[in-house]
Order: sequence, then C-alpha cells, then structure tokens
Amino acid sequence: MSEPKTKVTGSTLRKHVIVALILATGIVAACWGAWNYEYGADDVRFVRHYTEVAPGTFDLSVRWGTVARDFVGRWGGNDSVILYRPLVSLSLALDFSVFGLWAGANALVNMLVHGLSAFLLFLLARELLPDRRSAWPAALLFAMSPLVHENITWAVGRCSLTVLFGIASGLCLVRGRLRGRTGLALHGLPLLLCVLNLLTMESALFWTLWPSVCVAVRHAFHPNEEWPGWRGLARDTLPYAALIPAYLGWRIVVLGTITGGASGQLLPSGVLATLGAIFSRLGETILPADTTWLDRGAEWRAYNAVVWVPLVFGMYAPLYFKDPRSRYYRVGLGLLLGFWLLSRLPTLARGVNPDGLEVARDAYYSLAPVTLAVALLVATNRYSFWITTCVTTVVFGLGLHHRTQERVIWAERSAQVRQLVFETALAHRTPLAYINSVVVPKGTVGYHPGELAYALYPPLVKKPVEAISVNVLTTLHQGSEAVSAAWIGAACGKVFSVRASKYGRIETLWLDPDRLLRRLPEGGLTPVLRDGGGPWPELELSPEWRNDRVNDGCRVVVVLVAGRSASVAPCPDSGGWPSEALANLEQWYDHGYDGALFACFVEARRDPDDPTTAQSRSPVRFGRIRRK
Repeated sequence: MSEPKTKVTGSTLRKHVIVALILATGIVAACWGAWNYEYGADDVRFVRHYTEVAPGTFDLSVRWGTVARDFVGRWGGNDSVILYRPLVSLSLALDFSVFGLWAGANALVNMLVHGLSAFLLFLLARELLPDRRSAWPAALLFAMSPLVHENITWAVGRCSLTVLFGIASGLCLVRGRLRGRTGLALHGLPLLLCVLNLLTMESALFWTLWPSVCVAVRHAFHPNEEWPGWRGLARDTLPYAALIPAYLGWRIVVLGTITGGASGQLLPSGVLATLGAIFSRLGETILPADTTWLDRGAEWRAYNAVVWVPLVFGMYAPLYFKDPRSRYYRVGLGLLLGFWLLSRLPTLARGVNPDGLEVARDAYYSLAPVTLAVALLVATNRYSFWITTCVTTVVFGLGLHHRTQERVIWAERSAQVRQLVFETALAHRTPLAYINSVVVPKGTVGYHPGELAYALYPPLVKKPVEAISVNVLTTLHQGSEAVSAAWIGAACGKVFSVRASKYGRIETLWLDPDRLLRRLPEGGLTPVLRDGGGPWPELELSPEWRNDRVNDGCRVVVVLVAGRSASVAPCPDSGGWPSEALANLEQWYDHGYDGALFACFVEARRDPDDPTTAQSRSPVRFGRIRRK
C-alpha cells in the first residue's frame, strides 16, 4: 500500500470521528445505566486490598505501596489463584484516587476501554481485510457482543486492557510496515504494547505473536505488496517470541510459579473431548447463548438465523476452489482462527455458562480474531453484510443491554442488603449475628456467602459495626456446622437473616437459634483470649481441661468466625489457635479494620468433624483485630 493511504488527512480524521461516535453511541445505548453499578463480590475485596481510610475519618486513600508491590509479587485481586496483573491494580488505583469509591466511574472507564478496543479493531480490519467494508461488521460485532458484560459492570473487569493492548500492537506493526519503517522505529511501539499486555493478563502470553499474525493476514490479501517473506517474518517475530520465555522466567522469580495453581483449566482430556471443546468455544464466541434472555423457542431460532445464515453464505468465498482468489480467504481465515485457538488454549476447558453468560470474559479476551474472521466472510455477500451489520449487531446490543441491566439491578440489591445489615447492627445492643441468604443469579454481581463482612465498615458504610457473619458456618461440612452458627447466634441474642423472594424483593426476618441447640455442659474452664501484643489475642486453654476431655475420648475443637471465613479444627497439642484459625485471622487482619470483631468457642467432640458428638461446649468469646 502506498504512503498516502496511511496518511491521516482532514477527510480521514472526520471519518474516524464519525466511526468513533457511532461505536460510542452503540456502546452507551447497550450499556445504558452501567454508571449505576454498585460494588459487590470480588470488587469489595479489591477495594479493601488497595485502599484505606484514616482512623476517625471518611477520607479514602490509595495504598500505593501495595500497588507497587504487585509489580514484583502476587496480584491482590484474587486469593485463590496466584496471578500477575500489576497494570490492572495501577489502573483501578488511579480510578480510586480520582473518583473515590464511585463504582459507576469504574464501569464508565471500562466502557471507554472497550470502545477504544472496538475503534482500533475497525482501523485494523481496514488494513488487514480485502474489503474495507469488513471493518464495520468487525467493529460493531465486537462492540455489541454480550460477552463483554462482565468487563463493563465489574471493577476487576479492567483486565479488558489486555484486549486494547493486543489490538493496538497488531495495528502499530502493520501500519509501521506500510509506512516503510524499519528497526526500532518499526518494532519499538508494538513490543512496548506487548510488554504492557503481559503486565495485564496471563492470556497475553500468546498475544505477543499477534503483530506477526496481522502482517501475515495482510499479505494473504495483498500478495503484490513488498514484504519480508516467510523467513523474514519469522526473523522479525523473534523479538516478540522472546517475550514469552522472558515473561515465564519473571513469573518464576516474582511468584515462584508459572501456572499459579491454575493448570487445571488447560486442555480437556482426550482428543475427541479437545475437538469438542474447540468447536464449542468457537460456537459460543460467535453466538453468545444467554438463556436468561431468550428461550429455546421461535426467538432462539431467529437469533440463530441472523448469526449463522450470513456466515453460511460467506463460506462461498473460501470454498469456491475454481477461483484462485479463494486461496487468499482460506489462508486469512486459517491464520485468524488458528490464532484464536492459540489464545484460547489456557481456558479451552472452561466454557461460557449459558445461564447468564457467566465466565464470558474468557471468550471476550479472544473475541477480536473471531470477529475479524466473521467480518471477512460476511463482507463477500451484500445480503450477508447488511444482515450482520444492521440486524445481528442490534440483536447483540439488546442482549448486552439485558445482561448489563441484570448486573446493575442485582448489584443495587446487594447494596440494599448491605445497608439493611448495617442499620440493624447499628441499632443492636450486642454484636449482630447475621446470615445473608440472598443468592444472586449466575452472571450477576452480589455478595458471596460471608463476603458482606468486608462491606460493613468505612468507606462503604459510615462507621464500623459489630457484626458476625455466620454464613460460612451454615454451609461448612455440608451444613452440619449449623449448630455452631446457632450457638454464636444465641450469644448475640438472635440471628438476623436477609433473603430475596422469588420476585427479587429483599426480605428480612429474625431467626431463633435455640430451636437448633442441644444444651451441653460447659465441662470446666472456659477459653481465654489474652492480649499477647500481636494483631489478635492469643487463645489459652487450661491443660487440665483439655487433657480431661482427651481422656474421655474427645478432641478439643476450636470454632472460629473471622470476617468472611470460618474454621472448625482440632486444637493443637501445644494449645493455642489451630493453623486453619490462624489463616482466617490473618486474612481478616489483611482485609479488616482496626478493632474488627471475631467470635470463637471450643467444644469437646468424639469426632472432630461431627458436631453431634459434642460432649461439652464453652461460652462464645469475642475478640478484636489490632492493626496498630
């Protein structure tokens, strides 16, 4: 392509502005109301980890030291898997410092990131595909895809930066070649974008090869242009490919692991299972199936038709072997879908749940090459082009709007639950034992069992309240520890329960724990929480009392509720807290506040895992976390 075709003129700039406005209008319409989003689920844990409130004030500040440590350590946004995502931490920390705890601002920035990705995909499609009209269905299908819903209305959806950096790296390399750049001028910016991508998401590992794939796709449809040849392309790919072992080595240095404990999400077992997973993942990426929006009746069949019929007609181009040009389409289509498969390998075994499009983010991170492939095919037939551009994208937008509204509605209900528990605890004379039984639908945002404990102190509420979440105890060991939850509830008076009716209305009621309890003798000395100068009190038990229980054929078990976590574990022979209890206390120390309350008691059980074998039970003791 000649230089004038890549030069930005006044006319080109006006066209780009029009494209940006159309994409922005579509995204805002589809995600209307996203700015009403409220923090819930993983967002609250992220807020606690990276922000703090000065004692006695309501002033929020970012823990910049914690953000900086993410560049040389584990990401704080997930406790169960070891991840490395420092740019996500930095981006959200900037949000917190500018907007405070306005969750809607996080959603608006997420919309901006998604919109920029769609616009760059439009520009990339114009450079790669043979028909420049293909840029419209590529960008619109990407922008309106319901698969993006988690990355819009979810603070940690900021991981979508990986899509922006990935698309930008390919566009920069292709345009650099068209403008005749060489050396560092050609590869410097794409390599920098690849590095930024690796600092954003683990799936970016394979996106380091995307710039070279874009060059190859461009050549497939413009064979007469000057290009370095396949050997030259392989040579130019080496700096990008070298980022892969460098990144893996860096993960070992700062994290001590490559997989981070997530290796179970890789390939399915068996060839047939792998092939089935490939086609399933591709199908759910092309046609997101949300059963909460469309049933399997006539509407579902119409939805399938507007997606698949244009593609069927478009397949004529690569399959018409009599025309030599069909080879270009086969090569281009193979490159795009081959890269999609490569980028989806880490999560190939994990599909999108059609019940609310849960885990849609896995498909979204690999969406760009699929939309380019779809646009390549539908642009070969004018009917397919107009159906996809004007009908399919509108239907996708309606699906995205439905998912966005569902997430916002349930996030607001979760905020209502938080306020109800806060006000009740504020008026309660003793610590409030509560159960949050509001189960949010799949694909939406809310507080998981126990997580509400992270939301009952500033800055999410006006002041800290004394409340104990017994949620986890009610589900521990298949619900057998409900008696332990009742015992803590009895020490607090009653148990306050919040639940949602079948119509989604929030309801409250007080539960009487006595009906679950079997009165047991105290059996001797009670446990003592002694201040040992540490962040939490030390647990002391009388050796005589403990030994007497052992002589009776029992084990002394410590029951603890601290923040969102609970544990039931045998007391060590040396006395003190069991290791499981110490882990929960440490977690509550990390995410709680100065003076955060926890509850514990001990029981003598013949079987430590069976509360019905308890022979004696101590009174409940309340302790506090000290962060000073």
